[in-house]
Amino acid sequence: MSGTTRRVSQSSIPGHRGERALRTNSRGGILPPLSLFLPLLGLLPGTAVSAQTAHSILLPVEEQLRDVAGCDSFRVEWSRALDRELARLTDARATIDPDPTTAARLPERVLVRVAGKRDGRAAEWTLFGAPQCYGPFYVAPHGMTSGAVCALSDLELREGWHPSAALTPIDPLAERLYAPRGLLAGRAIPRESLVEAPVVRRGEPVIVVYRDGGLELRAQALARKDAWIGDEITARVEGAARDCRGRINEHGELVVVPGGIGPMSTRSGSAAAAPAAATNRESER
Repeated sequence: MSGTTRRVSQSSIPGHRGERALRTNSRGGILPPLSLFLPLLGLLPGTAVSAQTAHSILLPVEEQLRDVAGCDSFRVEWSRALDRELARLTDARATIDPDPTTAARLPERVLVRVAGKRDGRAAEWTLFGAPQCYGPFYVAPHGMTSGAVCALSDLELREGWHPSAALTPIDPLAERLYAPRGLLAGRAIPRESLVEAPVVRRGEPVIVVYRDGGLELRAQALARKDAWIGDEITARVEGAARDCRGRINEHGELVVVPGGIGPMSTRSGSAAAAPAAATNRESER
């Protein structure tokens, strides 16, 4: 079909001013703009679905992730080029594995499966998405080694796109923070990568408390590992042949649990040495 282009005024169209170009056929009739046919091209065999169509396939997934993330400015960075990987895919449906609504917060990456038909045959694609929010987030400017302790003031607050699982000012933070794993310098800190610092540090002194009826004995020992309130750990009292075992209380003391130390002996010279004497006595049996 041949056609010509003529210019018509938009003054006759309500709400428009100026002029625009419209295609007309040889009989002078106005042809619909080509943009109206573009969505239909993706349905023809051998024609690739556009990135916008691929986006529409994943839009319900992104909305679901947005609800879980709970942030206003939200996006998902996908691991593959959508216009290439989802080409010629029809009747497509995207699902998240596992269901994110059952989790308290989103992970740094989510697995999405897209199932549909390609050239009349069943097909499935697997994509990884990185949910991101825009706003302030914390970074460790110089990085942190595993087991390091820092103050909140040692962190740097930045603003921009960051993983939805990143640590932000709205998260409850303690004054002293502990890194169970190492942190890379300048990278957004995942929420789970900084926790409240332990009340007892590995290799540092801790007060051991032993109670037996109305008797209470205290001694200083060295903790075998980092511990928080309620944790059960072992510690070695100076001069003892083996460790004693107890639970950390709210005062940061190691309260010996039943069976955590041998029978007490009052033959030792001081109360501070009693737990050590008790463990030595137990080891001699």
